[in-house]
Amino acid sequence: MSLQVNDQEIDWEKWQFLEINDETKFRDNFLNAQDYHENFEELINGLYTVVDGFSHYKNDSKFGGYIASGHQRMRDALDLMSLQYSAGGDLNFIKELYPYLLHWTEEYAETSHLYNLSPDAGGRYVWHISLGTEDYWYIALRLICFGLLTGYTDQMNRIMPIIDYTEATPEGQEKDGLIERLIAPFVTDRGIPPNDARRHLPYRKLIKVFDAAPEKRPAMMLQYLEDWYEASRREPYHDQHP
Repeated sequence: MSLQVNDQEIDWEKWQFLEINDETKFRDNFLNAQDYHENFEELINGLYTVVDGFSHYKNDSKFGGYIASGHQRMRDALDLMSLQYSAGGDLNFIKELYPYLLHWTEEYAETSHLYNLSPDAGGRYVWHISLGTEDYWYIALRLICFGLLTGYTDQMNRIMPIIDYTEATPEGQEKDGLIERLIAPFVTDRGIPPNDARRHLPYRKLIKVFDAAPEKRPAMMLQYLEDWYEASRREPYHDQHP
């Protein structure tokens, strides 16, 4: 399935009216209503601003504004998906937004590659989505998981070349045990996945769930979810929910 989108086709007014005004619908009990509304407006307006002005950055010979805005656009789209899911929003909105996110991710990767080829890079290649940084869970995991959640499993083969980025090194980025298990049913010829997650907490315990017998997985998944927040104590989002 080919998912080609045109930024001009976005119905921004319709998206703005998807703001949740009934707190009883919130899926996340930690979500503060005022924070939700402020973040919703900020993310919608931020996406509109970047999408509307993104073409202007294409003429930036130093690529700086183009790359920074492209990276922020991915983050904003994923943050909006996360926010709407937490607020009990309709999954159809996430499904509608996802093809645009894929398009924006590929556009960002193209620009990142052109920068790596430019004199500004000094011969140093930088990963588009670095699994050794916060991009691991801010972008890579959410990009994959929202695709699986909304049924775009056949699009995983568009994501993995961006993460691998074999133009930088023939073998690509060091593989992540969790990501490889998530995409294994949908992307072939990936080899044997490693047994470690690039960020051990809170993700490494999930690998045991994948490797366990099917009848044992529900109880293990429940325990993982109960332990998840405390296991996230080293992540920057921890302890931000007073």
